[in-house]
Amino acid sequence: MSDKWRVYLVGGGLLLFLFALLVLGARQTSLTTDEPSYIGIGYALLARGKEAFWILPQRGYPPLLPVMEAVLVYL
Repeated sequence: MSDKWRVYLVGGGLLLFLFALLVLGARQTSLTTDEPSYIGIGYALLARGKEAFWILPQRGYPPLLPVMEAVLVYL
Protein backbone atom coordinates (compact mmCIF):
# COMPACT_ATOMS: atom_id res chain seq x y z
CA MET A 1 0.00 0.00 0.00
CA SER A 2 1.47 3.33 -1.00
CA ASP A 3 1.73 6.36 1.24
CA LYS A 4 -0.83 8.18 -0.88
CA TRP A 5 -3.56 5.63 -0.11
CA ARG A 6 -2.62 5.57 3.55
CA VAL A 7 -3.13 9.34 3.73
CA TYR A 8 -6.52 8.99 2.03
CA LEU A 9 -7.61 6.26 4.43
CA VAL A 10 -6.52 8.18 7.52
CA GLY A 11 -8.18 11.36 6.24
CA GLY A 12 -11.39 9.51 5.37
CA GLY A 13 -11.39 7.79 8.75
CA LEU A 14 -10.98 11.10 10.54
CA LEU A 15 -13.83 12.62 8.52
CA LEU A 16 -16.10 9.68 9.39
CA PHE A 17 -15.14 10.02 13.05
CA LEU A 18 -15.95 13.75 12.97
CA PHE A 19 -19.28 13.06 11.27
CA ALA A 20 -20.16 10.47 13.94
CA LEU A 21 -19.32 12.95 16.71
CA LEU A 22 -21.49 15.61 15.10
CA VAL A 23 -24.44 13.27 14.66
CA LEU A 24 -24.24 11.86 18.17
CA GLY A 25 -23.81 15.29 19.77
CA ALA A 26 -26.57 17.02 17.80
CA ARG A 27 -29.24 16.32 20.42
CA GLN A 28 -27.28 17.96 23.24
CA THR A 29 -26.23 21.01 21.23
CA SER A 30 -29.29 21.64 19.06
CA LEU A 31 -30.89 24.29 21.28
CA THR A 32 -29.48 27.72 20.51
CA THR A 33 -28.78 30.19 23.25
CA ASP A 34 -31.67 32.58 22.64
CA GLU A 35 -34.56 30.14 22.09
CA PRO A 36 -35.52 29.81 25.78
CA SER A 37 -35.74 33.59 26.10
CA TYR A 38 -38.13 33.79 23.14
CA ILE A 39 -40.37 31.18 24.71
CA GLY A 40 -40.22 32.91 28.10
CA ILE A 41 -41.14 36.28 26.64
CA GLY A 42 -43.96 34.73 24.62
CA TYR A 43 -45.26 33.03 27.74
CA ALA A 44 -45.14 36.31 29.66
CA LEU A 45 -47.06 38.03 26.89
CA LEU A 46 -49.70 35.30 26.88
CA ALA A 47 -50.02 35.13 30.66
CA ARG A 48 -49.96 38.86 31.46
CA GLY A 49 -51.24 40.46 28.28
CA LYS A 50 -50.61 44.19 28.02
CA GLU A 51 -48.77 44.29 31.35
CA ALA A 52 -45.83 42.47 29.71
CA PHE A 53 -45.47 44.86 26.76
CA TRP A 54 -42.61 46.67 28.50
CA ILE A 55 -40.42 43.70 27.49
CA LEU A 56 -40.79 44.35 23.74
CA PRO A 57 -38.68 47.53 23.38
CA GLN A 58 -35.82 45.77 25.15
CA ARG A 59 -35.89 42.84 22.73
CA GLY A 60 -36.57 44.81 19.54
CA TYR A 61 -38.91 42.47 17.66
CA PRO A 62 -42.67 42.07 17.24
CA PRO A 63 -44.51 39.79 19.67
CA LEU A 64 -46.09 37.36 17.19
CA LEU A 65 -43.27 34.82 16.88
CA PRO A 66 -42.50 34.50 20.61
CA VAL A 67 -46.21 34.14 21.33
CA MET A 68 -46.53 31.41 18.69
CA GLU A 69 -43.56 29.56 20.18
CA ALA A 70 -45.01 29.74 23.69
CA VAL A 71 -48.59 28.70 22.93
CA LEU A 72 -47.97 25.01 23.66
CA VAL A 73 -46.19 25.80 26.91
CA TYR A 74 -49.01 28.12 27.93
CA LEU A 75 -51.69 25.54 27.22
